[in-house]
Amino acid sequence: MKWFLSFTLLFTTSSAWAGVYYEPFDYSTSLTNLIGRTTVDGLSWSQAGPTPITNQPTINAGNLSYPGLAAGIGNSVNFGGNGTSARLNLPVGMTSGTVYYSFIFQLTNIAGLSTGGIFWAGFNNSVGTSGSNPTVVDTRLDVKAAAGGTYQIGLDKSSGSTPLIVFAPNTYTTNDVIFVVGSYTFNPGGVDESRLWINPPSSSFGASTPPDGFLSNTNGANIPVISSFVLCDRSTAEPRGIIADELLISTNWADVTPPAGPPPFTIQPHNQRAVLGAQAYFDGAAPRATSFQWQHNGINVNGATNSILLISNAQSSDAGTYTLLAVNVAGTNTSSAVTLNIVQPTYPVLTPLWSIASGSRPYMTSDSSAAPNQDCIAYNALSNQVIVVNRAGGLSVNVVDGTTGADLYQLNTNGISGGNAVLMEIAASDDGAIYAGNMTVNAANPNNNNLQYRLYRWANTDSNTLATLLWSAGDPAGQTAAFRWGDTLAVRGTGADTQVAVDEFTGAFAAIFTTTDPAVQSVNQLPYFQIYGQSTQGRSLQFGTDNSIWQKSRNAPLVQSSFDLSGFQMVQVTNLDVFSSLIGPVQMDFTRNFAAALCFNNLANTADSLDLYDITDMSHPILLGRAPFPVVHRGNDNSFGNAVFTTDRIFAIDGNNGIIAATIGAPPGPPLNIVVTSGNATLSWSTNTPGFTLQKTTGLTSPISWSSLGSGSVVGSNYSVTVGAAASPAFFRLVK
Repeated sequence: MKWFLSFTLLFTTSSAWAGVYYEPFDYSTSLTNLIGRTTVDGLSWSQAGPTPITNQPTINAGNLSYPGLAAGIGNSVNFGGNGTSARLNLPVGMTSGTVYYSFIFQLTNIAGLSTGGIFWAGFNNSVGTSGSNPTVVDTRLDVKAAAGGTYQIGLDKSSGSTPLIVFAPNTYTTNDVIFVVGSYTFNPGGVDESRLWINPPSSSFGASTPPDGFLSNTNGANIPVISSFVLCDRSTAEPRGIIADELLISTNWADVTPPAGPPPFTIQPHNQRAVLGAQAYFDGAAPRATSFQWQHNGINVNGATNSILLISNAQSSDAGTYTLLAVNVAGTNTSSAVTLNIVQPTYPVLTPLWSIASGSRPYMTSDSSAAPNQDCIAYNALSNQVIVVNRAGGLSVNVVDGTTGADLYQLNTNGISGGNAVLMEIAASDDGAIYAGNMTVNAANPNNNNLQYRLYRWANTDSNTLATLLWSAGDPAGQTAAFRWGDTLAVRGTGADTQVAVDEFTGAFAAIFTTTDPAVQSVNQLPYFQIYGQSTQGRSLQFGTDNSIWQKSRNAPLVQSSFDLSGFQMVQVTNLDVFSSLIGPVQMDFTRNFAAALCFNNLANTADSLDLYDITDMSHPILLGRAPFPVVHRGNDNSFGNAVFTTDRIFAIDGNNGIIAATIGAPPGPPLNIVVTSGNATLSWSTNTPGFTLQKTTGLTSPISWSSLGSGSVVGSNYSVTVGAAASPAFFRLVK
């Protein structure tokens, strides 16, 4: 089969980060390795060095502190020498302004340290996993051996040339605790500048502008984009023992030099509306806090000493104002005040139908590194089948019965290969065709077809159907730089009217593939600039009802962007920060105004959940119900997963935590109470459930004839109807 490809790019400029990104290395030392971890802000650490992984940064017990800086939390990281580096993937690539990093470090072993200077930290232009140590690194932190077993600290912009490294005259000894701030300033059309502050004065901490007394270096090439930060295990000539802690990255000085004081909030709670009797919850984040306390209308909530407040059976008395107090040795900080509104239970009910726990079937594994091998599901409405991709122990595409969850068979995967993760995403079109794409960190690589982005299609879910390779012609957005594609995929339409949307890791580019004939023998590729500003890991991507896409990832707003199929422009039209920070991917049913959201709980001994919202008013969603995944929360560092709506069900997968199916049904009516006094029967029901009418019939033999007794009179907290003693025996029901 021959495919003819053209493409439309959706282009965007880089967007600024919202606030500061903080890495306190607050991980258990039992996890050991830094690679694969996710920060408090949802950023991930990836492998950036040789495979198999050797001598990589590891979690170190205890933390470092520096006078005048805010108190640190958690642990630290230990690295150095020759091995595999770790890359912290930033939410969007930066190409303008000034970007800062800061951290505290301590060299514990400088045996064999270079006398000319060698770097071991700095900004990088790539994201995701790579098999070689980074080379395009700017604002490089260098050290070199000095006399008497001491060392000096220097700055290299990007050159890698020893004569071009700028060193400060001061010397330091092992176990000295050093605080450094590095910056990179883009100068469009000119020479960019790197700066480095070594132990800046505490009087400058939290200031609006940086102090004097810095190293400056403009030697070497300009970096095209800052997409990550690296800690390097790359050479026997670098320090063999480095402890680093309290890494901060931002676009302003104040954020990366936080002065000592009460813990600041990095995530504020959100207002919430919830159904009476269902669950409700709030959450916030103040990573430097040592303890928390929730308050309801200014009064402490008993036992609510976690950053998450779970209200398991929301009642009218729970409505009101909530605040979170964050405490450390310097004092207490109070979050923004948020409100909980309780609405009556007149909405559809979410009821668990079946589930598949991770580890319960060969294709549903639980990965100890918290990097799932099952990231996404699709649903074929024509055959009522759930499609599950598994990469553990070899590729398999598994077909499950949508009603029972029973295993059926596997799709034919002959000829499918390539990418850093084969078939990361999968989706179904309205005509039952299945589309799936590989994840790759360098889709534009002209020398390795396996690193190019690949899009496949099964015409149907018959076990004998072979997949067709639709796309492998380089970067979907036509870029020559190394971008990561394959974490997202959305499909809509049938036959020649099918559209497939994908976007890349930094949120800077997207592409839409369109078919051009009923037999799907050719496609057009439409590349676009876009602006999202959050990594694609754990991001949902969905077509809107018109020419638009919706995106949502954890710690980021729900964003709608319109696209022009002829002008190749993408414009952000809706930006809604209305969900808890625990919410990751979101799928919406625009016909019924529902949203299905994956909620990643941080509470001990609690499962993640599928949350159903009413989004009739998208600015004020109503939490209708929650269905727990089948296991207590297991690591899913990149928040991978998705949900799919059908007519009366939702299917969802949470990487490392299993699959659930739940039905969406009508709400139950209120209990009908009957009290007989002196032969009179009084029937009543709660005023909390208005809008019901009482009906009666004298028999239940078909045909049944029901007559109305009205909506009742309010007596106290109930609607009430009295049936006299002379009435004949009857059956009663409430109808809405």
